[in-house]
Amino acid sequence: STSGLVTAKGVGTATITVTTNSGGKTAKCVVTVVNKEDPQPTDGDVVYTFGSISGKPGEEVLVPLTVNAKQAATTFGLSGLRYDSGMMEFVGFTDFTELAERSLLGTKGFDDDKQTITLGYTAPEKISGKICSLKFRILGSVEEGSSSITMNGKALNGSTALTVGVQSGTVTVKSYLLGDVDLNETVDIYDVVLLLQHSMFEDVYPVSYPGSLDFNHDGAVDIYDAVLLLQYSMFPDIYPISQ
Repeated sequence: STSGLVTAKGVGTATITVTTNSGGKTAKCVVTVVNKEDPQPTDGDVVYTFGSISGKPGEEVLVPLTVNAKQAATTFGLSGLRYDSGMMEFVGFTDFTELAERSLLGTKGFDDDKQTITLGYTAPEKISGKICSLKFRILGSVEEGSSSITMNGKALNGSTALTVGVQSGTVTVKSYLLGDVDLNETVDIYDVVLLLQHSMFEDVYPVSYPGSLDFNHDGAVDIYDAVLLLQYSMFPDIYPISQ
């Protein structure tokens, strides 16, 4: 553009080069265009990641929050919690881990009212792992749908700001419990056994589970789905499933 005005056409990253008419001097800058719903990029020196979870109307769900600091920092923070308030309400921060508890502020760095998180350390650290969970209560009037979960992230090494990425999570509302194949209000080994039997003898072991049983999304319902369901029943944060 000869006027110097640059207009974004889509999400992505572009290098803008300017050359002067006099002297032929050049300057470059990198411009990153992001979605308005997700105002921060998803990668950086420090990346915050919100997990995805499913729940039923009226239930409380926990959305895990993790961090991966590729560069050392002394202070980590998040603010501006965004979610669909017509679908659920924020209850508070909970399920704190060692990363949170050994911060200078400890659990006092988690402000439920102002919906902010502040972690501070005496020396720069490349912290990595789960920080806490965000507890939400799904409204009883909700039928089915989903809401993205995100916050604005910051990280400082002393007074120097680091680049930050935030990967949004999702709360999906379903009228049934995800993975509850036998519809008894819990996900356990009995669901795994029924799924395996159903995958072998569909007519002999029918199920009325309303969702897809292809939990690993490979186009088939088989032993691999049963194995993933077993892992999910034990460690849902480590082996998540989705529809």
